[in-house]
Amino acid sequence: MNNLILRILFIATMTLCLSFEQGKADEIKWLKLRTEIGLEEIINAVFVPGDTSILVTDANFKLVELEASSGIVKRILPNIRGVIKFSDDKQFVYTYGWEKVKWPTGEVIGKYPVSGFATIYYYDYNAGFDINEKAGLLIGAAYQSDHNPFNWKRGIWVLNLNTFQLIDIMGFEKNYYMAVRITDDGRYFLTDAEYVPDWTHPEFNIYNRYVWNTKTLDTIPQNSPIGKISYQLGKIKTSPDGKWLCSVGGSLVTVFDNIHLKRNMNGE
Repeated sequence: MNNLILRILFIATMTLCLSFEQGKADEIKWLKLRTEIGLEEIINAVFVPGDTSILVTDANFKLVELEASSGIVKRILPNIRGVIKFSDDKQFVYTYGWEKVKWPTGEVIGKYPVSGFATIYYYDYNAGFDINEKAGLLIGAAYQSDHNPFNWKRGIWVLNLNTFQLIDIMGFEKNYYMAVRITDDGRYFLTDAEYVPDWTHPEFNIYNRYVWNTKTLDTIPQNSPIGKISYQLGKIKTSPDGKWLCSVGGSLVTVFDNIHLKRNMNGE
């Protein structure tokens, strides 16, 4: 009798598992290996406005357009060096060639005077640059080949998104910047840096998080409302009405009162 019960439980468990796996499989519309679409390691995918196509970029900044419903390659776009994101009005794309390009004609509107930014990812939500049209800025962390103080750079490059000009190069000495992200509302940006007080003793290195005002390009005081929670902020989203700030990091989703956080920041 015990063996019969065990057999029934085993069959029921396997049926449940198979049903669960089938359910997961049913949720997948299609799968494409990078080799199937002729790409190296894939670094980004962006839906074309209207969601009929997907623009996929690989580590060599090769760009292909896939049919969203089937994954079939529609075309290769050799004249566009990968796509970071569409402009807010969906008329342009920002590329990994550091250009603003008209979509879909490929006409280059302007080029930013940089060759690239850090590609180090600090956890999984911070990239070495960010673009925000509300702030009108492209902000990146300059690549650091090592921590030799003779090669130290200021690290943070701020560019005007509309004029394609460099606004400023900033950063604190002995800080090696790895990551930048701008809040959705464009009011401030966060940077993550490795602070190296003595390059001959890496065990003394620590990590710094700075919050900057996008208008003044000054750091926001640590004792300000946003400064006090800076280390609690992961991937940040601002609500459309500006009232809430949502942060996702690790196992937590945290929502802050954004009206309160905007007070007393550099006199605002």
